[in-house]
Amino acid sequence: MGVFGNLFAKRSKKEVRETPRPSISPETWMTSQFAALYVRCGDLAYRDFYIGRLTRIGFRREDAMKMFAFECEILRRYDKPWLLDPQFTKSWCFSLERPFFTAYPQTKQDIWKENYLTMSELCKLIDEAEWHFWNSHEKSLSDEVWAEICAWRMKGPGGEFAIAYFEKIEQTLGIPSDNISALSNLQGAHLSRYKWG
Repeated sequence: MGVFGNLFAKRSKKEVRETPRPSISPETWMTSQFAALYVRCGDLAYRDFYIGRLTRIGFRREDAMKMFAFECEILRRYDKPWLLDPQFTKSWCFSLERPFFTAYPQTKQDIWKENYLTMSELCKLIDEAEWHFWNSHEKSLSDEVWAEICAWRMKGPGGEFAIAYFEKIEQTLGIPSDNISALSNLQGAHLSRYKWG
């Protein structure tokens, strides 16, 4: 059966009914949010939104399903209620009052080991860190907060980490690098339109 073997096991009708389906406008949600919604309530429409988005940017359906399963596994291991928030795209990772990563996994090594971040989270994190690097540098920030921003900025260590993380996903799942690049670019375009636009 493998690590993703039980992913599509049927959920009980009671379990699905007890989790209300949020009213969504699919274009405003980041890709990984559909996996989070699916994990929360088991509605196949969310899986279909996710798969449809990936196939439209060039993924073979089989590879889109692998990527979906990979992200669902992350979401089953770690409770990430922020991905269920309709305002996730516009919300801020960095509060500028304290570091974002305050509990395990805190370090990049732990994040790497645990496959902790979904594609949308990682793209949003490095994009926002880059913005703060240029726009929040004159604010009175603690050394810890500023160090974290510098460590995650896109045009620095955060971008380097993201490239390595994406390569790890490619190798683990056997998905072409062009597809992972296209998915990363899609997240960036989404942020440009719905967070910064």
